[in-house]
Amino acid sequence: MKGNKRIRPTTLLIIGAIVLWGVVALWNEVQRTETGLPAVQPTTAVHMKSGPSANSNQIAINPGGDSANLGSP
Repeated sequence: MKGNKRIRPTTLLIIGAIVLWGVVALWNEVQRTETGLPAVQPTTAVHMKSGPSANSNQIAINPGGDSANLGSP
């Protein structure tokens, strides 16, 4: 029974992509907090049933909180 098993290049590629994705996500959060930008606003899903397509499921995504300041920096 061999103790050393070779790691496939595909496995290393997947692990590297996951690590890179995590590092980029962490970097974006650090940059966001340093510049003083607000955290990601939660969204709410509203089911709408009106008009001739009332049988189809339509979802409108609206920003949570105060929507009056969406255009302000």
